[in-house]
Amino acid sequence: MLVWFTLYIKQVRTLTSSDWVATFEIYAQSKLDELRNEQQQLKLIPLENDHKRLTELKESNIYIIEDKEIMGFGAICHNEIRALFVHPNFRGNGIG
Repeated sequence: MLVWFTLYIKQVRTLTSSDWVATFEIYAQSKLDELRNEQQQLKLIPLENDHKRLTELKESNIYIIEDKEIMGFGAICHNEIRALFVHPNFRGNGIG
């Protein structure tokens, strides 16, 4: 049996100031997906408006995963993973 799959060549680098817009978009799309099975109706606070969460993220080392476009991002603070979000279009490809 022959199985075909897409293998993405990924680059991991540190976040730059020009990455914030894409990071906010990936967070919004991924977080809503994460909340879809909750029992109660939850409203997403955009990352750029969530002072506490954004402050924690900025205290971290933030890494961008990309291949021609930003596919996801992660954040580490000391020994703690603070964030790991993959754009829905790139899930299931070993990015996370």
